[in-house]
Amino acid sequence: MEFLGLLGFIAFVTGIIWLIVSAIRKTTKKIPLIILIVGIVTFFGSLTTWEKETTKEITAKETTSNKDKAKKNINKKAGMTTTEVPYDISKLKKYLTENDFEAFITSYNEIPNSNGYRTEAWDKINKTSTTATGTLMESENTTLYLYIGDYSGQTRDSVNSEEGKKKSEAYNVLVAELNDYDKANELHVGDKITVSGSLESRGDKKLNYNWKVYNATIVQ
Repeated sequence: MEFLGLLGFIAFVTGIIWLIVSAIRKTTKKIPLIILIVGIVTFFGSLTTWEKETTKEITAKETTSNKDKAKKNINKKAGMTTTEVPYDISKLKKYLTENDFEAFITSYNEIPNSNGYRTEAWDKINKTSTTATGTLMESENTTLYLYIGDYSGQTRDSVNSEEGKKKSEAYNVLVAELNDYDKANELHVGDKITVSGSLESRGDKKLNYNWKVYNATIVQ
């Protein structure tokens, strides 16, 4: 656009000079007049385009600035500095690797769902090697359904019932896909079981979704 503006300005000046010379020499003014008009149109046309592009850039910067301000305000309300996020990823991973799944699901649910923080945290812990202890609710072939926390006879049906949804009980369920069928046959409902596997499916307390680990093995 700067090149077109310069070209238009040169044409404009050339047209004026040519018109003056033509007037002095009393020659035809048609060609210099055309050059003058083209120069004016090109010059002011490039100015208009430049103004539009500048306005777009300013608007884009303002939008980005407003988003940053909104994020800073959320962080401020949470008592954080602007460079912090409302979760400690190292602590979350520690809960998973050191067999404290109950603390993990509590901390994960406390992460603000605004600005995608919860999804951002999940992306960083997805497929983490996880060790968790729970009470066996049910088993089906090589799939175990463990209840994390205080077990009081919950079943797959009960945690997904209307009453279970009100209490978000499925959020406390960890499904473990075992890679050893024989060991699964040795288990009984109510047994305390520790499993280790890759955490690849996340729970959601509001939606009453459970958690899930794959390639799991029974630790004890």
